[in-house]
Amino acid sequence: GQTLQNADGLLLRGKTLYAVQNQLNRVAVVELASDYLSGEITRFITEPFASNPSVRVPTTIAAFGDALYAVTAGFAPPTPDFVVRLSN
Repeated sequence: GQTLQNADGLLLRGKTLYAVQNQLNRVAVVELASDYLSGEITRFITEPFASNPSVRVPTTIAAFGDALYAVTAGFAPPTPDFVVRLSN
C-alpha cells in the first residue's frame, strides 16, 4: 500500500531494494518478491539525516563491503556535499 515518494538513488542487493527519498531525508528499505515485480517497505533508514542538519537531502546510495553510504546535496552555500555512512 505505500508508495516511494521523492525516490532518487536506488541500490539493489539481492532481494533488498534501497530507495533514497531525498526530500524526506531517509532511505526506504524494500523487500522484493521472488519475481522482483513487487515488494514491501520494511523500514526506513533515517540516520544520520535526522540527527545532523549538515547532511540533509540524500541523493544517491552505494555499498562498500557491508556498509551503505549516501551522497547528500549541498544546495545552500556554504553547505558542501557529503558522503555519509548510513546506520542500518
